[in-house]
Amino acid sequence: MNSPDTKIKVCLRAAWQPQLFIVGVLAGSGLALVIKGILSHREDLITDSSFCIVLGIGFALWFRAFRLELDDANLVYQAPLSKMMSIPVDNLQKVTTQRIVLSAKIQSFSYQSIIVESKNNTPVSFTINARIFHERKLIDLLNELASRNVSVIFT
Repeated sequence: MNSPDTKIKVCLRAAWQPQLFIVGVLAGSGLALVIKGILSHREDLITDSSFCIVLGIGFALWFRAFRLELDDANLVYQAPLSKMMSIPVDNLQKVTTQRIVLSAKIQSFSYQSIIVESKNNTPVSFTINARIFHERKLIDLLNELASRNVSVIFT
């Protein structure tokens, strides 16, 4: 990953807003089940609330696993349930932001992604889920890449 002589310039973790939303919905559901179970003397609802709590903790840990970092030599992207992707900054051809629409009829079914492409001699490219990171910090990272003579295209 990083050698001892490289210094991390930018390190992004998952933004707190999506974490708060998903974990909040699950925690709220769990709390509602606990209250309803206590008031109605139903142990099955209290047991069901544990599922919401465990799922909320799982999602919180899943969000914490996202990482995007840029150091002196490499751009590294780590997403949960996938392998870590790393590409030397010198081998970056272009970085493009793109909105991927999942449904032509409903435009809100889309997400922002960043496509990282390497130069021809190293066939490495990958897509970064941009929604998970704080937008301002992500723009700072892209500006840092642009200052290193990497073609950054905003669409």
